[in-house]
Amino acid sequence: MRRWWHSVDPYVVRGVPQAYRKGMVLFWWYGVFISMASAFVDPYVTLYALAMGATRLQVGSLASAASFFGMLMPIPGARWAARLGRRKPVVLISFGLRFVALLVALLAPLLTTGQVLVLLIMAAFAARAAFLHLGTSPWTSLA
Repeated sequence: MRRWWHSVDPYVVRGVPQAYRKGMVLFWWYGVFISMASAFVDPYVTLYALAMGATRLQVGSLASAASFFGMLMPIPGARWAARLGRRKPVVLISFGLRFVALLVALLAPLLTTGQVLVLLIMAAFAARAAFLHLGTSPWTSLA
């Protein structure tokens, strides 16, 4: 099994200098765990918004915001990384802010109620999508 795993080269480190291999493998696992975290949360965003009192229009706007930021934010993320001259801080900051936005969305029912709650949840999940796509270009170029 181990021989097969090395022949598959899932981390794409064949031909890479030894000094970079450990970082590339850890980066690969980071991507796996980020994807798993999204897979646990994303299917329930609509249900969460509906449970908090969102209307159909608000749920549609929430879904549209994620697509809109998916189109818009990679360019500022790439420019930010180019301006800094480093990609890793952009990736870590954007993905860290993504989890802060998730925390805000989850704690929102403790802070407010009614339509203010729904708008706060919509803003938090829109910010979460924006931060994800802000770090996508630098993250992809690191791989």
